[in-house]
Amino acid sequence: MSLGQGFHVGIPAAQYHMDPAEQPSLSSSVAQILLSESPLKARFSHPRLNQNFVQSNDSKYDLGTCAHAVVLEQDASKIVVIDPAQYPSKTGTIPGGWTNNAIRAARDNAYGAGKTPLLKTNYDDVRRMADAALAFVEQSAIAKFWHEEDAKSEVTGIWQEGGIWLRCRWDRLSIAKRFIGDYKSTTDASPEAFSRQIIRMGYHIQEAFYRRAAKALGIDSPRFVFLAQSCEEPYECTLHDCHPALQEIADAEVSRAISIWRTCITENRWPSYSGEVHSAMPTSYMMQDHEMRLQEAA
Repeated sequence: MSLGQGFHVGIPAAQYHMDPAEQPSLSSSVAQILLSESPLKARFSHPRLNQNFVQSNDSKYDLGTCAHAVVLEQDASKIVVIDPAQYPSKTGTIPGGWTNNAIRAARDNAYGAGKTPLLKTNYDDVRRMADAALAFVEQSAIAKFWHEEDAKSEVTGIWQEGGIWLRCRWDRLSIAKRFIGDYKSTTDASPEAFSRQIIRMGYHIQEAFYRRAAKALGIDSPRFVFLAQSCEEPYECTLHDCHPALQEIADAEVSRAISIWRTCITENRWPSYSGEVHSAMPTSYMMQDHEMRLQEAA
């Protein structure tokens, strides 16, 4: 079933990630591939442009995925809790992780059902994480937006620009308050560390893409805030947004990605890297360090 332009609630994550728009659409993640890698890699990574596309399951994201479901939707039905004690090895030993065929089969069955498998001890961590995150939100600067009457989680947005289709999936959206919330689990939620991570992970591109989607669908001047949470006890949280100077840069980059996508999708041409020789350049820090050592030697 394809979806037209607008806001869509209740779309399963698996359906969203396989691209439910009427035509192959550009997402924030594919836009980042266009900007940082190549159109060919973007095409390869797109579920509707790559005939051999397979959605991979990377277990390193499972804890964050489960915390995401509990914090945003307060719904644990998408999680399959697996108790290693129920999957002993042939010698009777209890696996310490996904270390025997029986427990790996249980894990793979959960993935096959579109759910996320989690060891019991890790599920207990998720519940504590969720409790900490929700308690933080209650006393934070975003509480009134997060709990606005019309606020909903996992909202899919689909729109068109100049003949091409685009899509996004907001973690938390209040149209009335023009608020977008995005939940990120991380190893370090401290203000300094996560601010650096926003740029390193391309979250500023996501932020610009999601604001652009909101504007295209009629939300004037949307406010975007990241809720970052550490995956380690005591599961601390912080709030972040992007400075207007960073937003200006990211907005221009998103426009560039959309322009590249429009050309590629229209011409059905997906170039890779050029055959020219690429010179490695020293960073400004390396140059400064080199000059300082020359001065010391002199």
